[in-house]
Amino acid sequence: MKTGEDKNKKSGNGSKIVGALVTGAAVGLAAGILLAPEKGKKTRAKLMEDAKDLADKLKKKAENGLEDVKDHADKLKKKAEAGIDSVANKK
Repeated sequence: MKTGEDKNKKSGNGSKIVGALVTGAAVGLAAGILLAPEKGKKTRAKLMEDAKDLADKLKKKAENGLEDVKDHADKLKKKAEAGIDSVANKK
């Protein structure tokens, strides 16, 4: 049977993989833009636009992760409160 710790390890690995993919995509994108035969001004503008898009995506990912943590904390708190109530009622 898998424990909660095993599940947490798997979800942590998934976020590491997603982070690595995003980083790889950003590096590849930057390299492609820098090597493309465009004028410097266009290249810089494109890099800034792509950097802003990437920052927005990362911000959304962080916000979603924070919501997941808050949800998990609320569930744990409710379980703890139920356990305390159960013990208190047995006395």
